[in-house]
Amino acid sequence: MSDIILKFWPKEESQNNYCETIKKNLIEKNIIENEETIWGRTAHKTSKNIRHYFKPEWEYAEEYFSNTHIVIVEKGYGVDLSGTEINYFDRKSVIELHNADGTISKWNDFIRLLSDITGIEHEGNWEIA
Repeated sequence: MSDIILKFWPKEESQNNYCETIKKNLIEKNIIENEETIWGRTAHKTSKNIRHYFKPEWEYAEEYFSNTHIVIVEKGYGVDLSGTEINYFDRKSVIELHNADGTISKWNDFIRLLSDITGIEHEGNWEIA
């Protein structure tokens, strides 16, 4: 299991919980599949369609994404790496992409998808757990 997690969260704090809405939409768009347990939490194996939201340009992308999982967290946190120190802040409806191993560099399309699903702006970044 990777110690590097790509996380997505609402840009601004919200009182609403979007977990079920996000889960339903990701299933409908065939981005996530069956539930599994990783690190003691419920996760969803990603399907082939996840590639369309990260636009990997390497030869083994399909095999790579076949090992990733998405965890949808009701109460989680975001990560601010913009300063000299790492800052964490609480957020609801956090999405975690596990087993990504730090190799994805473009995720704007996935952020746009989450924003379209919830109606609020999202952002994302790496976290080394």
